[in-house]
Amino acid sequence: MASFQSSQAIRILFLEALNEQMRQEALRIQTLATPRRFPWPRYIVSGLVCLVVWTCSWMH
Repeated sequence: MASFQSSQAIRILFLEALNEQMRQEALRIQTLATPRRFPWPRYIVSGLVCLVVWTCSWMH
């Protein structure tokens, strides 16, 4: 009976460790899959740089 209980305890520990590993993997995948929140500042800066370069090209 003690052998069965220790075997059962080992199985439970293994499943708990596997569950934790899978939870961490799911969190990692979810973190990678979430898009960046504010991509628009990059476009504004890029547009302003292009505008300045275009304006400077017309000044010369």
